[in-house]
Amino acid sequence: RCVDSGEYLGGPLTKYIDTFVGVAGPNHGISLQVGGIAIPGCVFSVIPVCNQVTGLYSGVCPNESEFLQDINKQAGYEGTHIFTIYSKKDQIVGYTVCSKVRA
Repeated sequence: RCVDSGEYLGGPLTKYIDTFVGVAGPNHGISLQVGGIAIPGCVFSVIPVCNQVTGLYSGVCPNESEFLQDINKQAGYEGTHIFTIYSKKDQIVGYTVCSKVRA
């Protein structure tokens, strides 16, 4: 179901996807890197991309937007084999916030 409208989006695509490769996806929000310290990039939800329903809101630990909670509540639905490419030095997505790897 769509997080903001509740609309049914169809059945799972898992059986059609053998290998899923994610590239630096903000799966748990975004974090800004300031002097080697990671801080939640969306600690305030005033920027549209940071809204608490459908945005990348990573708020005050451990809070995340409804969208992020929804996509992370079930593991392995992306495909049979799942790989993620990310950097520990990413300045936008970041590496960790609230002890979670962002990508």
